[in-house]
Amino acid sequence: MDRREPPLSYRIERTRLLARIAALECALETSEHRRQTVIDRYERLLADRDDSSESSPDMSDSQSRSLLAQLIDR
Repeated sequence: MDRREPPLSYRIERTRLLARIAALECALETSEHRRQTVIDRYERLLADRDDSSESSPDMSDSQSRSLLAQLIDR
């Protein structure tokens, strides 16, 4: 049985799709890293707030949301 290579157009399309998949995986990894960074910052902020709340009144929900918005905008 004669084993032939797929046509050039097929190989080009397959290579193009594999490159796109790799780019999307890279973008997803970057997005997940950024999201985790925001979560880590917010958790540190909450921990700092809890530490300081022992000596001062609680921060309002709107102030917490404002601080989260600042973290996300970075």
